Amino acid sequence: MNKVKRNFPEIIDKSKSELRKYHSRLPIEQKIRILIELQKMGKLANPGKTKNKTVWNCRLKEPD
Repeated sequence: MNKVKRNFPEIIDKSKSELRKYHSRLPIEQKIRILIELQKMGKLANPGKTKNKTVWNCRLKEPD
């Protein structure tokens, strides 16, 4: 029985590269939505460090 040798750093690097390419193709509105979600997550995860930070409030139209 042959074992498949996996090189995890290469797998992770390839996955990150593919994710970056995917995100680069998104429309700007979707990128802003992702950024706002990350801001919300940051506020919840680190309330002490982010007490002076503002989460953007944008009214973007919903994607089709």
